[in-house]
Amino acid sequence: MNITNKYSLNFIRRTCRDAVHRVSTCSPLTVLLTAIAILNLPPIWFTPNGETEGGLFAQDIHFSQFDQTPLLVNPALAGTFGGTHRAILNYKDQWKAFGAPYKTYALSYDFLFLKEKWENAKLAGGFFIFTDKAGYSNLSSTQIDLSVSSIVRLNDHQSVAAGLQGGFVQKSVDFSYVSTDNQFNNGAYDPSIPVGETNNFNKRSYSDFTAGILWSYIKENTDLFANNQVKANAGAAVYHVNRPKQEFYELNLDRLYA
Repeated sequence: MNITNKYSLNFIRRTCRDAVHRVSTCSPLTVLLTAIAILNLPPIWFTPNGETEGGLFAQDIHFSQFDQTPLLVNPALAGTFGGTHRAILNYKDQWKAFGAPYKTYALSYDFLFLKEKWENAKLAGGFFIFTDKAGYSNLSSTQIDLSVSSIVRLNDHQSVAAGLQGGFVQKSVDFSYVSTDNQFNNGAYDPSIPVGETNNFNKRSYSDFTAGILWSYIKENTDLFANNQVKANAGAAVYHVNRPKQEFYELNLDRLYA
């Protein structure tokens, strides 16, 4: 264990000890839950070869503040908040110095229904809409997803949820501002020269499905002036269950990995 991890673990144990009024020992589960709550650990996406998100097969949009895009992370997160309605707006402007920044706009809304009908269970629904534009070719993706989840309370502190999500995706490419090496004449760029590329890229649409599960733990403050609340989530989601086709060019066909 390196020094950083050693100090982090000691900090977690001290915080855990203080939260239970300086009990001398903490169970491994309590330490784990405290670590998740303190460090705000992000979700991890895995590819078929076991690589984490950011490797060769990474394809989906993501936001640095992943906790503000719950329906993008896991459909089972729909309805898992302290209230009845929740709406979130997101905007990302990435690589602005590049000249053609990647821009992403997103809107999500989820709500609880049949909340009063069952004592230990409830249903939730919602939608997530985003549009993403990348580079000079304006590679655009627009997606609309509908989510539904079922939440079951196990006891005063724990609950489990399962969610499904289905949506519609449309992608397009705009060659109006694209430049290629074919447009150079005697070493000088001439925009009047054709790009020299066959534009067989058309709008493509497909359906996309996701499924997820979630376990949640919450321990509220013991009193109004205490600061010993503990929250933790652990879950898993399978994206692109139907492995939709990815095709812009007539001679090329790829599928999204599940």
